[in-house]
Amino acid sequence: MATQTNKEAPVIDSIEVSAYTIPTDKPESDGTLEWDQTTLVLVQARAGGKSGIGYTYTNPAAVEVIRGKLAGVVLNKFKGGVLSDGYGVESYYAVGYGEQA
Repeated sequence: MATQTNKEAPVIDSIEVSAYTIPTDKPESDGTLEWDQTTLVLVQARAGGKSGIGYTYTNPAAVEVIRGKLAGVVLNKFKGGVLSDGYGVESYYAVGYGEQA
């Protein structure tokens, strides 16, 4: 079970987002569609001089959704924190506070 390691976390002050299209070694399929590349969307959040990353495999259009909608919701409105899994692995997360968007 993950535990919180810092209760007084700083507010998220910047979000950077980028997309990377990576070719596959050979065409892949799930039985309904076939593709020859995969797109990874990467988000880096900064707060209090530290940064955390998150990523997903999705359409590059997600970059504009994050920049245009998500960033405006979380910047200066969410506190970041660190979770520890008890095995030395720590993960960055965001906790909302104050007014709802």
